[in-house]
Amino acid sequence: MLNKIIIRLLDLWAKLSLREKRLAMLTGSVVVLMLAVMTFQRVSGSLRELDNTLSRLEDTLVSYTYQIAHREMVEAKYASVAAQHSSAWTEAEIHDRLRQEIYRLARNSPQDLDKNGIPLNTPNTEGNLVEIPALGKGSMAEGGQGYREYMLNLRIPSSTLDNVIFFLERLQRSPQSLRIDGLEINRSPESELVSATIDISRIIADGTPGSGQDAPAAPAEDISEEAVSTSASPKTGSWQGTAIQAEKLTLPGLPAREDNAVIASLQEQSEAYMLRTLEKGAVYHMSLDLCAGSHDMTVGVGLEQDRAPFPGSQTITGNGESYRLQVQFTLPGKPGGLVPVKCPWILFNEKDTKAEISNIVIRKIAEV
Repeated sequence: MLNKIIIRLLDLWAKLSLREKRLAMLTGSVVVLMLAVMTFQRVSGSLRELDNTLSRLEDTLVSYTYQIAHREMVEAKYASVAAQHSSAWTEAEIHDRLRQEIYRLARNSPQDLDKNGIPLNTPNTEGNLVEIPALGKGSMAEGGQGYREYMLNLRIPSSTLDNVIFFLERLQRSPQSLRIDGLEINRSPESELVSATIDISRIIADGTPGSGQDAPAAPAEDISEEAVSTSASPKTGSWQGTAIQAEKLTLPGLPAREDNAVIASLQEQSEAYMLRTLEKGAVYHMSLDLCAGSHDMTVGVGLEQDRAPFPGSQTITGNGESYRLQVQFTLPGKPGGLVPVKCPWILFNEKDTKAEISNIVIRKIAEV
């Protein structure tokens, strides 16, 4: 069949004149050229579409890469902020962190904050911008849907007006979301110094059900009523060891408060500790204020039967300066059991020295 068609075409071609053959060849060339042009245009269009698709995909990839990097930055920033606004904190922990922040801002050179928003342990060698002798107990109130307010009143007995204004500016810029609710400034006619009374509120995100807020950071569990007490005194804890508890407050480093405890060393190599029952295999964070007297001392944590504290204990210089101590420790053993722990554990190397302790806070932060 195919051979017959070819033979007929050849016969037809043979019957054509030279002019007709040229015209047929020209027509065929034009058809082939048109087909080639159409094919080229179609292929070029497909290539352009592929190029556009690749460009869109590249833009999408760049956008996703930027979003991932931006999200990591936002999450890191959010984590740093959330570390200072945990809805799982107790009222005692909120008060302790607010007290730390106020005394930090009252210094001439405020300390830097660690990743948990806690001031670093650095001595106050440059003095204070304003003097705040004591902070009373604040009060917790429901601020509205999704947040709570912790309100506190502080008094500055004597300072220059410029220093008070600078301190107010620091409060406004604090990362703890502080709000100044009230301010009263008084000056006596014969003095250029002023006294100030300031009402402060701290905003805390409420992670209770229905609030739409979840605590982003690992919640701090309460160990017991004693373990999260903000003060170490005969009223809230019993000190044991070879050192004794003094009757009078004689050190200048911390504000004079009734809940401060003063431990006196009457012999060399003496110790004082609070014995607490904590969970095995858990990670804890302990913070406290301490002012050492005329000799150095070591502060740490250890098991009841231990003769030396866990690694990470801190040596405090006996210079009368107030220090904010942060100790993180992991208890040995399988999770679930309980173990008696010396927490805090103060070791005196010399006799006739004293340690003033206040605002002990212990929080469980994780399980191994």
